[in-house]
Amino acid sequence: MKNLLGLTVLISLIAWGCKSDNCTPEKFTYRWTDVKTIDVVKDTASNHELYNMVDGNDLVFSYVRTGEVCEDVLDGDWSEVIRFRADKDASEFEYVDSNMAKAKCNFLYSSFSAHGIPQKVNKGTIKGRKLNSSEWEISLSIVTTPQAAEDTSRTFKFFQNFIQ
Repeated sequence: MKNLLGLTVLISLIAWGCKSDNCTPEKFTYRWTDVKTIDVVKDTASNHELYNMVDGNDLVFSYVRTGEVCEDVLDGDWSEVIRFRADKDASEFEYVDSNMAKAKCNFLYSSFSAHGIPQKVNKGTIKGRKLNSSEWEISLSIVTTPQAAEDTSRTFKFFQNFIQ
């Protein structure tokens, strides 16, 4: 019994200590683009709102977090995306609960095995200040509202510079 316990501990330590070298680390990107907008479309089959970034006359800000990707893990890919819009001519903006709909802010989680339904954002604060022609300072504190019963609400907070 002692030998079995010792062997189990040894194998566990070896497995824990072996980190695959063929992995791309988790990545965060904070970007913005102009001449785009967010189009909100109601899917009549599911009754969910879908959010599409399309050509337009707004600024669209995108936060993307991509999980660690390892070659030897078949279904490990995942990402989360938050997008929102602002007026193209703005040098600063602020969206708070009551006017959050103007931002068309949404959150989407997707993975190899699950392509999520976008979550609305009706609660929180998003503030932006233009620093120069290619950089914005963004403060975001939001709570998502799931459209699907199986999803859960998520909270996000960050203070970050977004680049073009």
